[in-house]
Formats: sequence, C-alpha cells, structure tokens
Amino acid sequence: IGEFKPAFSLSFLGGLDYLVNPATFAGSANLDMSTGIAGEYRFSPYSGVRMLLNHNTMSGTKYQKGALADYSATYLNVAAEYLFDLSTLLQGYTSDRKWSIGLGAGPVFTTRLAQDHSKDMVFDVTGKRAFGGQVSVPVTYAFNEQWGVLLEPRARMFAASFSSRDLSDYPTVLVNTQMGVRYTFGDKALLFDDEEDKSYDF
Repeated sequence: IGEFKPAFSLSFLGGLDYLVNPATFAGSANLDMSTGIAGEYRFSPYSGVRMLLNHNTMSGTKYQKGALADYSATYLNVAAEYLFDLSTLLQGYTSDRKWSIGLGAGPVFTTRLAQDHSKDMVFDVTGKRAFGGQVSVPVTYAFNEQWGVLLEPRARMFAASFSSRDLSDYPTVLVNTQMGVRYTFGDKALLFDDEEDKSYDF
C-alpha cells in the first residue's frame, strides 16, 4: 500500500562473465571479471528504464600459427533496458516491499578497448564493435528508503562474434551475474512507513 512516487537510482555492480559459445576460442571455460554502473528511472509501479555502462575482460585460448596461444581482451559495453516489475504484477504495488524481482530487456553495444596476448599473436584487434540484445532478471532487497542491494543474472547475445580476430557469422552469447549496491535519490519508489509492518514477500 502507499502512494507511488517516481524515483531515480544509481547502482554499482561487480561480478563474473562466462562466454557460452566462443566461436574462435579453443575450449575456453574461463570466468572473467566485470564491473559496471547503472542509472535507473522508475516512472510507474510496473515500469522503469535503465542505462548500463559495463567494463569486462574475456580470456581464453586461440589457434594461431599452428599452436594454441593465450588470449585476453577488455571490452566496454553500453546497454539500455526497459524494466518490468514482476512483484507488482503478481502481488500489486506496495510502497514498503523489501524484496522485489523484475525483468529487463533491451539493446547493447560493445567495443573492444585492448588486448593482451602471447608474443606470437601480433594482429591488432582493438576497436572491434558489435551490437546485440540482452535480458536480465534483477532481484533487489531494500534496507531502507535509500539503500539496497541487488543480484542480477544477465544474458547478452551478439549477432557477430566480437570475441575473435574478425567478426564472423557465429553468434556470441555472454552470461553474466553481478551483485551490487543501489542508492535511490529524491522521491522514493520504495517508501517505508514505520507504522506499518514491512513485507518480506516477493
């Protein structure tokens, strides 16, 4: 229960990436680090929009000059998402909900910033770019009207393989899980009334 108020929030995230089908890697199964920042504007009890800026590394092995060589690259990703509040859909809006689960989807753009490789891999691969789409399932917990934490599984799919030397016809799927903290500014979408019991339901 309670009146909904639009709110802007900022999240700081960190986690792991896993490349599902590396078209040109040779059996890579590496977990790689990623960090990011996200700005979200929730404009209705059901809906919001979000911009994400994410930096990640990707490592593995690549067949080059008759042998396998180590491969590591860094990427910058920019994404936009429409967010839908599943908790509000299932249980109705309440301003004192602590747990919340949502569904996000939207486009993503990535560009390769740099690459580290063995001395046998001499090609220049900086500046490679790719467009794709992503879906996410953010789960948040609010400590109070300003601070909260979130856990967010995400999958990104690119039409071309941005992980290889040359963009190919094979898709790239990147699975990512991040955790972080969220701070809400101004009018709160999550308001707490000390006279009411807090809901711990989704």
